[in-house]
Amino acid sequence: MTQQLNWLPHGLERAPQGGDSNGAPEEACATERRSGVARSTVGTTVNGVPSVTDELRTSLVHETRSINRGNTALAEFAHDWARAVFLTSYVAMTRQDTEDLLLRFAYRLEAALHSEPFTPEEGRRIGAALIDAHFTDATTLENTLLVLGTRLRPRLTPPAHLGERDFSHRLTALTAALAAGYAAALQDHVLREQEDLKISMMQERQRSDALLRASEARFRTTVEGCAAGFAMLDVQGRVQSANSALEQLFDTPADELIGRDLHTLIHPEDLPAESEHLASLGEGLCEQFRSAPRFLVGGEEPVWTRVTGSLIRDEDDEPGHLVLVIEDCTQSYLNQEMIRRRLMIDPLTGLANRSVLVSKLESMLATLRPGGRLALCYLGLDGFRLINDGLGYDVGDEVLRLVGRRLSSALTTEDELVARISADEFVVLIPDTHGAADVVARVEGFLADLGEPMQIGVHEVSVSASAGVVEKVVAEVDPLELIRAGDLTLRAAKEEGKAQWALYDPERDAAGHRRSQLAATMPVALRCNEFYLDFQPVVRLADRKLTGVRAVARWDHAELGLLSQEDFIELATDAGQVVTYGRWLLSSACAQAQRWRNTSGCTPAVSVSLVERQVRDQDLVRDVRAVLEETGLPAEYLRLEVPANAAFTPNGDPLDTWSILAQLGVRIAVGELSSIGRMLSRLRLLPVESVLVSGLPAQLPSAEADAVDQVALRNMITLFRTLGPSVVASDIDDAAQARRLLAMGCELGYGNFFAPPSDPVDIEDLLLAGWVLPQT
Repeated sequence: MTQQLNWLPHGLERAPQGGDSNGAPEEACATERRSGVARSTVGTTVNGVPSVTDELRTSLVHETRSINRGNTALAEFAHDWARAVFLTSYVAMTRQDTEDLLLRFAYRLEAALHSEPFTPEEGRRIGAALIDAHFTDATTLENTLLVLGTRLRPRLTPPAHLGERDFSHRLTALTAALAAGYAAALQDHVLREQEDLKISMMQERQRSDALLRASEARFRTTVEGCAAGFAMLDVQGRVQSANSALEQLFDTPADELIGRDLHTLIHPEDLPAESEHLASLGEGLCEQFRSAPRFLVGGEEPVWTRVTGSLIRDEDDEPGHLVLVIEDCTQSYLNQEMIRRRLMIDPLTGLANRSVLVSKLESMLATLRPGGRLALCYLGLDGFRLINDGLGYDVGDEVLRLVGRRLSSALTTEDELVARISADEFVVLIPDTHGAADVVARVEGFLADLGEPMQIGVHEVSVSASAGVVEKVVAEVDPLELIRAGDLTLRAAKEEGKAQWALYDPERDAAGHRRSQLAATMPVALRCNEFYLDFQPVVRLADRKLTGVRAVARWDHAELGLLSQEDFIELATDAGQVVTYGRWLLSSACAQAQRWRNTSGCTPAVSVSLVERQVRDQDLVRDVRAVLEETGLPAEYLRLEVPANAAFTPNGDPLDTWSILAQLGVRIAVGELSSIGRMLSRLRLLPVESVLVSGLPAQLPSAEADAVDQVALRNMITLFRTLGPSVVASDIDDAAQARRLLAMGCELGYGNFFAPPSDPVDIEDLLLAGWVLPQT
């Protein structure tokens, strides 16, 4: 059966159930007297509640074992008593333990009633024992007295020598003594608890004071050792305390800072915003703020800071103090400013850079719109590299500084701007213009100023500059497009010579944009197979017999349509794709020639035109050998057309390359030859099979041509044939021209008169038809 606990912490040991039924009440009293139950039994606490002492616990155990449980009348009384007081107080005993304790008290009361001489002192001890067992609630006493008065007398048998009246007096005296003992013990118990509480409160106060002192010491140590400035202010902003870091920050002793209004230390430009922050904090409108004001050191030198302000409220929840943590950010600000200047200012000349130019353009466009005009003058020094190479970079740098100063001194308003946007290129931005004429006059002045000699150390240096001028209505202007247009116009000016200027031409811009677009998309077009080859027959002029074909590249552009190689060959050079393009051209032409050989059994020699950059490529021999091996085409069926300017260089670099190619069996033709001179002596050293006469010389054999020119052409062809190479004429347009060239000694030729460039299938049909072109 589960016992209900009056109070659950570990406490009194349970007494064994049952006992010796032969014991007498006197034995119980004797045992009780030996155990000394009447002594104080309040000892340690269990979870904050006083527990029964070991002394009382031991006595209760022993007395429980000696209880005569055969006295059913007292057992019933103890049961009624336990039911009346159980749960009236929090006691560390089960209900059975409580009933056992009260049964012993009942035996003691019975023994006291029978004792001679009679004394009620035992009742006083039992009342105190109830308090010692922690039955401290007033209800416990009330219920106890009620049970004693109503339930005990019927269960007692008075001694024979006492009358009923005397026995009742004794019982009343014991009950009164029990109440008195209970009250006295309760008073002592309350006093002890109050004393314990007082001692605990004093100890807690001492502990709290010690913790507070330690916390304040740590706070003072932290504040004093903090690298950031720390200031305690009143709600009006007057300094009440400051650490040493703040003294160093403001270069002011603490005693001079104390009592000073912080507003007097703030930079005037930042004062309105900071005053608003401090006022909001002091009025309790906010609990914290962050800002980045400047403070004045000595009233003059600014200090850039980051400030974190916090509000401390008093016990009435009203604003009491302001705490400011002030970090010195001066060095960080100066570093950022230096980086910003480096990002915005050209470090060599001190002029604005490209970023500033774009920002200025954007703000200027917003100001001048919608009907205003502006001009951008894009200036570039002519041949500046010669100064660096000839006189050194130090002289070149000084020239750039002087150019920047001369351009800056030529500005007439604060809105005008000079910027350096590349190594030797400058931009002058002029707002609110009134047409190109005024701007051109300014530009001519710029060029004249820059053309004046410059004395740099022992050197007198003269430079010239060219300029591209863009003058527009601002509604038509985008900043980056304007700069691009100026750059394009400068290039056009440089193509005309030195010290030139050029005005922006929309048509030239469109053409340049188209070229740039082609150059940018060419690498992708090569990978995506947008290029293909047509082939133009090369015939013997005497009988129109096919001797070979020339590979002619086409570009099927997605937006611009079909493009001839004249449209993109220079772009390939500009875009750095000419070598890649040349490998594709060489591979495609040889592969097609091998296909003709496989299908028709006939193989015309295929001519592939190279540009100067390809001829100078160190991998040309390797590429040719690799293509021949890959396609299987014999080397004698490949003819490489080399431009004359690459063939006749003064140092003769191509000679080894050409000799190796000739040893492989590849045929070499010199193309675009329009004059002789020193070329003849070089031509004898090269393994050249044929010479291509193109351009003006090929067009001279006409009825309207000057006789002297025809004699010169005839003599040139004769000299070429004397040296060995055959002569090939290009661009033959009619029969008369073909006859005159044949009469002058040209053996081979091609042109629209014979056949335009056509599909490889047409060439295959021609091969199958007998290699002879039909008469047109």
